[in-house]
Amino acid sequence: MARRRFIQPDLPSLAAAAPAKAPPTGAGWRHEVRLAGVRRLLRIEGGKAVWDDGDAGGLKAVGRSAAKLADGLYEAELCALDAEDRPVPERLEAALAGGEAVAFLHDLLFESTDDIRALTLEARLERLAATARPALGPKLRLVQPLPGGGQPLLDAACRLGLPGIVSRRLDAAYGAEGARLEALCGPPPPQAAGRVHVDRADKALWPAHGEAQPVTKADLAGYYEAIAPWLLPYIAGRPCTVVTAPDGVFGEVTWVRHEGHWQGSLRTSPLITHWTVAEKAKTYPGFDTAEALVQAADMAIVEIHPWNSVPGQPMLPGRLVFDLDPEEGQALDEILAAAVELKARLARAGLAAFLKSSGKRGVHLVTPLLQREDAPTSWQAARDYAKRLCLEMAADSPGLYTTALPKAQRRGRIFLDYLRNDPGHHAVALLSPRAVAGAPVSMPLDWADARKALAGQPWTVRNAAARLRKRDPWADLEAAAAPLPP
Repeated sequence: MARRRFIQPDLPSLAAAAPAKAPPTGAGWRHEVRLAGVRRLLRIEGGKAVWDDGDAGGLKAVGRSAAKLADGLYEAELCALDAEDRPVPERLEAALAGGEAVAFLHDLLFESTDDIRALTLEARLERLAATARPALGPKLRLVQPLPGGGQPLLDAACRLGLPGIVSRRLDAAYGAEGARLEALCGPPPPQAAGRVHVDRADKALWPAHGEAQPVTKADLAGYYEAIAPWLLPYIAGRPCTVVTAPDGVFGEVTWVRHEGHWQGSLRTSPLITHWTVAEKAKTYPGFDTAEALVQAADMAIVEIHPWNSVPGQPMLPGRLVFDLDPEEGQALDEILAAAVELKARLARAGLAAFLKSSGKRGVHLVTPLLQREDAPTSWQAARDYAKRLCLEMAADSPGLYTTALPKAQRRGRIFLDYLRNDPGHHAVALLSPRAVAGAPVSMPLDWADARKALAGQPWTVRNAAARLRKRDPWADLEAAAAPLPP
């Protein structure tokens, strides 16, 4: 019996994307990389995957993964990717014919036979994530949101050679007018990141480690450029302290803070932002573009530590950072138990907690703060709140936790460090490398699989970017911001 073919009248139309000169601003939008593939409707029925034209063609490999999806109608995009998972439109035709195409799931329109297009995008995506999880793999992926504001993301996408970004309104029904916008990249800027000169590009900053090859300045520049869409929203608009290692991380390593410590390009490069903070009577470096990050690699900047301020406003706190620092040899389960307890205490106060590895032994919890224009939260209030939270936790479990700074007083307990929450104080950036063997990075983590992620292969400049392109555990960081409780 011939396979049934679904004809066009059976299927709804794909939601149209309206062109936009610039991405929308403000909350309520989800920004994604424009994949430059072919958008298609995918129907799953009884373990069979059928595309909107009824023909699998060279899509059998994708279809085998898609067949694991629950019954329903999905919006997917077929793409060709390069070795770094970037879309390559000119390879799409060959990828479709040769079975090398990858499908990205954008949306869920029907759940089994139930039409859910009238639900908000946010609600549909929650259902899509739940139903897609068992089927995801190299050939079938979820479209991941980009962190940060629209225009900086578009600028970063263009610098990385991507086609542009798509913005979708979270409270809109499928196909609603003006709910899907796409902003495309125009001609490349005159100073593309790849054109920043990296002197002595083959200089090894991290020596060979185990089976891993040395990490050179060129490798570091490539890493910074690749993770710019995730790193820049975390550091842009904020003064920074950096760690330089011109002779490699096992040579002389220097902490560079204000302009009194600057040398060479850090002082003279127009790519570096110079933040003059009047209250401190000092000027600090900042890194607000992908070009600035490549320049950082040229200067052998192997760690970046931003202030935890509101972007553009150094004297206002924009997040709380807690550093859970274990003693040598403490078990991973003890560290994660401390993180979970601190997360629960923050949740009781209406605050979110995002987890990342420190890149060394400990973990960091980051809580985004929402500043109110009528009653801004001061650094003193933020620090006092973080201190009180840690003191209470240590008092409740004095055998497990401590806030004592001297290491001699810790006696096998986890140090709850709240001291990052002051103007001029800082913590290692999300995704920043660390100046230790193996080139590890401070990696964003899912709470659900944090133990597996920390116990497995370390996240390094070699593998972090590829992981983020598949899933960004911190995609909702900005949306989760809440005011500090009174």
